[in-house]
Amino acid sequence: MNGFEFLDIFQTLNEEIKKEIQIYVVSSTLDQDEIERINKNEYVVDFLNKPFPIEEFKKQILKSYLL
Repeated sequence: MNGFEFLDIFQTLNEEIKKEIQIYVVSSTLDQDEIERINKNEYVVDFLNKPFPIEEFKKQILKSYLL
């Protein structure tokens, strides 16, 4: 199962479950169509392109907890 397949299945879950989960996509893709598809998904909180500094990851995670 790839990430897009996961997101398709995730969409079918109960709303109560979905509202409790934050999805961060971590990928090395350079395909702009894939990046756009990821960013348009309503359940994806953020997209991080690999490689990235660990500090960037920490910043994104902390940001989500402050919301």
